[in-house]
Amino acid sequence: MEIISLVGFFVTVSILLNHFFHHFWSRRGFLQLQPKFFVGDIFDLFRLKKSIGEIFGGLYEKSKEYKFVGLYFVYRPALLVNDPELIRNILVKDFQYFMNHGLYVDEKRDPLSGHLFSLSGEKWKNLRSKLSPLFSPGKLKLMFSTFYDCGINLQNHVEKCVRNDQNVIEFRDLLARYTTDR
Repeated sequence: MEIISLVGFFVTVSILLNHFFHHFWSRRGFLQLQPKFFVGDIFDLFRLKKSIGEIFGGLYEKSKEYKFVGLYFVYRPALLVNDPELIRNILVKDFQYFMNHGLYVDEKRDPLSGHLFSLSGEKWKNLRSKLSPLFSPGKLKLMFSTFYDCGINLQNHVEKCVRNDQNVIEFRDLLARYTTDR
């Protein structure tokens, strides 16, 4: 009898905690999708039925009539922003408030994880201040002809593959050639 009471207690507590964590957005007055128990809005990722891109595409389709909606990755709240003007404000005007992306970074084990899109805080600010001058409008204009020439080479290579009735194009090799312009 004690075991049944103990199991009942833990089930009740887990249901209450799940309800508490999965109502982060609604307690703050935001619209949210209906998360599934424990996994939130990424259920199909756990079942290995869809990729993360397909999941985000589906979440967008469910919520595209709203400017933004709250989501949950397990118990971690996230915000899906659909309004282009709001996205522009977040990425440009108010970026100092949104610079912590919450992405995996372990520069010791995986040095490539420490890139501009995953870093946050002071590391992000330092890297951005070093990279920003490289991508000024004037320098991008100077690089445009190089980008254009590489794009023409890519187009010619794909057309050649199609003319030769090549049914399979190895994209890894194709994109490596495009990015290194071989």
